Amino acid sequence: MDEERQVITGETGMTVGNNSYYVAKNEIDYLVWDRLTDVSNPERAGISS
Repeated sequence: MDEERQVITGETGMTVGNNSYYVAKNEIDYLVWDRLTDVSNPERAGISS
């Protein structure tokens, strides 16, 4: 995972800089969220062995 990439909580008045991308957690599937946030727990990621 990119060291600068992290989960944040947006607040009123915050702005997005150039080359920045933000995703609302409540608007995407949890599997996509886990991939974006580099979840490595196979059970959480839906990968059972």
